[in-house]
Amino acid sequence: MAACLLFNAAVMVFVACATPDRSSDQFVADKIEPEAKEFGPYIKNFIDYGKKYDKDYSEEVSQIQFYFADIKAKRGEEQATNAASREVVGYCDPEEKPKAIVIDRSYWKTASNTGKEILIFHELGHCALDRDHNVKRVKDKPISLMYPILTDEDSYTQNKTDYLRELFLWVR
Repeated sequence: MAACLLFNAAVMVFVACATPDRSSDQFVADKIEPEAKEFGPYIKNFIDYGKKYDKDYSEEVSQIQFYFADIKAKRGEEQATNAASREVVGYCDPEEKPKAIVIDRSYWKTASNTGKEILIFHELGHCALDRDHNVKRVKDKPISLMYPILTDEDSYTQNKTDYLRELFLWVR
């Protein structure tokens, strides 16, 4: 299961993903509740943008369950390498049947619409597109929404076409 982590630094917010060891109970989600309607606009945008690139992921997305949860992280050493303090804000669990995307409810309440879109698109990249992380950078900027630290909102807004092209066409 891939987990997204939040790091606050000065004015910027970074969200990073890790793949915790399933057998170690590294990530625990309490009070899971199905809540797809909150995610609806972002899911629709994902499907609509995919169609602009001649990709229809409606079927794949319809097979995914979306949940809110109070997520508590138990991090291993390998998950804390990029920052001293992180909170899990969401993850895709591809081993669930059906696949599941779990989003931390307190993060969701404070995130902007752009931040929500970045997080949902990243997690759908894992669950619907079967994408792994892409760690490539150009001029110290990630080239992909699938970078382990999710794109900051300013970079996403300024380079949205490039990020979406890479996400849906897997341009590397």
